[in-house]
Amino acid sequence: MLLRWPVPGALVLAVLAALSPAATPAATYATLHVALRRPFAVAAAVGGAGVVAHLIRGLWRPIGSLPYFWWVVLVIVAEARAAERASIAREMHDVLAHRLSLLATYAGALEYRPDAPPEQLARAAGVVRASTHRALSAGPPTGSRRRA
Repeated sequence: MLLRWPVPGALVLAVLAALSPAATPAATYATLHVALRRPFAVAAAVGGAGVVAHLIRGLWRPIGSLPYFWWVVLVIVAEARAAERASIAREMHDVLAHRLSLLATYAGALEYRPDAPPEQLARAAGVVRASTHRALSAGPPTGSRRRA
């Protein structure tokens, strides 16, 4: 259900998380799944539903050793971390897709023009090599919008 209908699946899991702590890992995964594949507004709404579900569970079944206020702070911090991780993963996916499309373009040019002068072939092969190294590196490209 989650793969076919990620938003309804995540919302159902959020409701289940309100009823049982055992559903929390699945609900968190579903929220991250939605965050990676849907626009920010949809992902924020699903994340908000998850927070509300956990707040309801905290009221319904409080943890005896932890005051409700601190429990709320922990739930909100955990959801904020999950949202930030999803944002970083989405940006890394975009960067990798851009680098791989550049790689495919130059490789296609090499395939299309095998009779090009050796200097052009060497230059194109150098771009393919450099693009491969950049695609395999962990860092974002220069000028990235990601904060340090």
